[in-house]
Amino acid sequence: MTFKVTLLSLCLCLVHSPIFAQSSNWKKNLKTANQLYSKGKFAEAADFYVEVYKQNGKSDNYLAKAAQCYEKARNYNQSAKFYEQLVSNSQYPLAGLKYAQALKQSGNYLDAIPAFKHFLVNYQGTDSKNFVKLVKNEVEGCEMALSNKKVSPSALEVQHLSSNINTMNNEYAPLPFNDAVLYFSSEVDKYSKIYRSQYHSGEWTKAVLPTFPEFETMHVGHGTFTPDNKRFYFTVCHGETFDVVEAPCDIHVTVLNEGAWSKPKKLRDYVKLEGSTATQPFVIHDGETEVLYFSSDRKGGQGGMDIWYMTRHIDSPEYDFTLPRNAGKKINTPGDEISPFYETESSTLYFSSNGHASLGGFDIFQAGGSMDKFSKPVNLNQPLNSSADDYYYIKNTSLNGGFFVSNRKSGNEKVTTDHDDIFSFSTPEERLMVEGNVYDKSNNSIVTDVQILLYELVGNGQKKRLLQSIIANNGTYQFVLMPERQFQIEAIKEGFETAGFNFDTFEADVDKDYGRSIYLQSDASDFAMSKPDAFSERTSTASIDKVINSKPEVKEDNLFETPRRKSETPKATASTGTYINSYYNGMEVLTTAPKLDGVYYKVQISTATTFDEYNRMFDNIRDLGNLQTESISAKNWTRILLAEYYSLSDARQVMDDSRANGFPQAFVVKYRNGKRLN
Repeated sequence: MTFKVTLLSLCLCLVHSPIFAQSSNWKKNLKTANQLYSKGKFAEAADFYVEVYKQNGKSDNYLAKAAQCYEKARNYNQSAKFYEQLVSNSQYPLAGLKYAQALKQSGNYLDAIPAFKHFLVNYQGTDSKNFVKLVKNEVEGCEMALSNKKVSPSALEVQHLSSNINTMNNEYAPLPFNDAVLYFSSEVDKYSKIYRSQYHSGEWTKAVLPTFPEFETMHVGHGTFTPDNKRFYFTVCHGETFDVVEAPCDIHVTVLNEGAWSKPKKLRDYVKLEGSTATQPFVIHDGETEVLYFSSDRKGGQGGMDIWYMTRHIDSPEYDFTLPRNAGKKINTPGDEISPFYETESSTLYFSSNGHASLGGFDIFQAGGSMDKFSKPVNLNQPLNSSADDYYYIKNTSLNGGFFVSNRKSGNEKVTTDHDDIFSFSTPEERLMVEGNVYDKSNNSIVTDVQILLYELVGNGQKKRLLQSIIANNGTYQFVLMPERQFQIEAIKEGFETAGFNFDTFEADVDKDYGRSIYLQSDASDFAMSKPDAFSERTSTASIDKVINSKPEVKEDNLFETPRRKSETPKATASTGTYINSYYNGMEVLTTAPKLDGVYYKVQISTATTFDEYNRMFDNIRDLGNLQTESISAKNWTRILLAEYYSLSDARQVMDDSRANGFPQAFVVKYRNGKRLN
């Protein structure tokens, strides 16, 4: 069952400014309420439904309408007030759940917990099992929030941006172009548009409209530049009102040509399927591959809005993306996952969800990994998350702070929760830090692409709570700490035994180095793989020579043999041998591959210190080509490749397929007359 939450109405103008005067005639008031509802003016509609309820015999039907409107308007206190009156009415079986959720989002966690449990015990629907996990998540979020209130404040500083950017309408989708330029989306006019502000003399200047194509009667937002600033992806949504969960949105792109941006074009139809939406794109470059993450409720997901991704080679035609793929069950839930942001420096996906345990409605989460291979998401907690809705997390270009969006209250500047504003966050210069490197114990070399987990030890160290999880590409970890706590750090890498250490910050000192070097012991029982060209130099536990020097046994049902692609032409072959690789200082390369004449291509999927051709990790790519190896014995590592392809387009397609099937670092290599070209 899909538990869609309608709280994320980013476009609704919810300021109380009565358009119609209430009448003494309940039918006129009802007509006005229905008109306001149809226009998305839920706050005003709620007031009229309340008046109709009072005038027309206090029918619970109008009470329910008012409760629903207050919920859509994100007026949590009023929503809780009216849903509470419907809890015992069997005609509204989900009122108890709505009541508990409204209590939670108003920050009343102590009352919300028993309200959730009461709903689950008393709900009589045939789908009651579907609500067990939902209620468990909600209660876990309440308990997490209460626990957070007992600890010391976070090192992060959160600030509500000024009226030069924020208005009484919705502002969302911040996009820092650099530390001094911020793009964002706003509904200050009738239709959402993209605005630009500069940081000058300690504050953000009044937002202005940059030069950008006009889209009549359409909402424009959610912009993202490619890292080379040659493309700009953004969302265009149709309709008078704009709801990122419900509105029919398409992703568009404009390309920089000779100093001018091209006329925007919609991405291909397979990006937004009929009856679905595709929105909130975020783009990165991974080597020669462009990866576009976005949010969609297209079929094939986990339910509600999910995070999806698609890829293209940087040099491929303008709209030549692969078919969208789901980011997986660890990220996506039966609820809604939205506003993806991917930080390449730490290989971390940030997104918001109301399907994972949260402090309010939508919370911000992080998960290490890429594409559809991620670690378990971690809630970023307070002060980034609150009892309200929090989303659109993004870091600035210096990575020492960033922005997010929330409908939370903020002092005298923002006194209601009925609209979204942009907030900034930063880390104070003086802060507690833990940092260090991860080494291979056998040879003291840096271990790359290692997962580092930071836990808080609670209950006198009897339990631990995961705070952050990162992938350290260069073998270096760094975390900001909070004072007066106990922590544990663990380093995990396939092929090694897990290692780490415990420490505390009870005697907080910003000058103290809390970090340690972590040394990983090789686990000879595992088959360890690393990303291409991030080579491990530890001693192999298997005989590479046996694999390299033996020819594969040819059988009629050989799993590694595939028909030639239609672009291939037979080449003259020679026996297996060696060649000199000049890129690695003339080191000799031993290869299992026959020497072919002419130019052709292979796809390197990984490197390893050991290789087992029957390992199940290769099952998903066996039909893409022949598995081959190349070994540089002086370095004690082996390249693992798929071969051979006689057109670059074929090789790139195999590269994309390999990345989508568990080898995210696959890349194309060119050969001539049996020799690898760098």
